[in-house]
Amino acid sequence: MTGDQQAGDRGRPHEEPVPPHETLAALAAQIADIREKVTCLDAVIDRAALLAAGDIRRRVSRLTADLGKLASQVEAQAATLAKAMAAGPRAQAPTWVGLRPDDHDKQLAELTEWVDGILRPSYPDSAPAACWPNHWQAVWELSTLAAEWRRIYHQPVPDLAGALDFHDRWLPGVARRLAAIQAGCIPGRCIATETRQHPAHGSSVP
Repeated sequence: MTGDQQAGDRGRPHEEPVPPHETLAALAAQIADIREKVTCLDAVIDRAALLAAGDIRRRVSRLTADLGKLASQVEAQAATLAKAMAAGPRAQAPTWVGLRPDDHDKQLAELTEWVDGILRPSYPDSAPAACWPNHWQAVWELSTLAAEWRRIYHQPVPDLAGALDFHDRWLPGVARRLAAIQAGCIPGRCIATETRQHPAHGSSVP
């Protein structure tokens, strides 16, 4: 590429990519326009009373019906795609099953960083007691909550609907269950630690 070409490219306004659902909507509009034109052609043939055009009229009618069905299908696909894009990207749910020891430790360290760096300072009333890593139920609850928080906020434009649902539904629900899980825990005393000494009383993180 020459210097003049590069300069010319720099001088052109940057065009943002068109979202796929908008492209589908534009295609549906074009199909609907073609269908309208075919319908007008059918009317012209009818007014002209062309007796020899019977076969043409049948073909035009079938084409009109097919275009109508195609336009409806494209519109439905555009609506489905727009809804999926508005919902945000799908996130993988965390799991603690079958992890190797080093993967388990790494995942727990990342979760601890999120609890101490995001959850505790931002939502102190919803944060767990310090002994939460001793409770396997708390680990599952918090890792799932952290995954949802990242899904919502780790993107160029955070999902407003997801954020509202997070604060109204997911965060309070997890906080309520954490309070029940750690009901017997106080500073310096963890019910899960005592459980290790008396397994019949419950269970803790393996």
